Amino acid sequence: MKLFLFDERQTDAWRPFALTRPIGELLFGTRLLRERIERFAGRPTSAALTRPWLQSFREPDAPPAWPRSRVVPDGERLFVSSRFVPADGQRFEGRGEKPVLLLTDDGVVGAYIPPGQPSPDSDWLEAPEGPPGGGEWLERHVEGAVLDAVWRLVDLNPDQLAADLAADPETAESVVPDGAHLLGTGER
Repeated sequence: MKLFLFDERQTDAWRPFALTRPIGELLFGTRLLRERIERFAGRPTSAALTRPWLQSFREPDAPPAWPRSRVVPDGERLFVSSRFVPADGQRFEGRGEKPVLLLTDDGVVGAYIPPGQPSPDSDWLEAPEGPPGGGEWLERHVEGAVLDAVWRLVDLNPDQLAADLAADPETAESVVPDGAHLLGTGER
């Protein structure tokens, strides 16, 4: 199964970040949004489906950036919104012969497409509502949230950072790098 992140039309307005990188490459807490989704999916991202001008985006360890209009090759595919922040410990389940629509309380966050079924079109990737195609679809509720605006990255980051550090004590106890100064204990 291949994992594809997609930037919805709503993220196109997340300036200045949306001008320079796919949204999955933004840091939230101690991990990139992409890394959170990769943990959820249990696999690396094959490509980020995003704004056309980002085709030349290159960064170490980042997947290629493809325009949302690019045809994704057939096979087992999982499409997940780059705005989706899976709950810790949440894992994707639902592989099989039927397509699966992924939902949170905030709405549609993705779709699993089995081999032989068409990929979602660019209209659906820009504004996912309901299943991206006809036929019979299964629905799966997944725990997590959807970032509704770019400022939420800043607003929610302190709590996410605290939760990430609490979940990974080794990160919290890392050595202070040369040139940095530690004030206080970092406890709330």
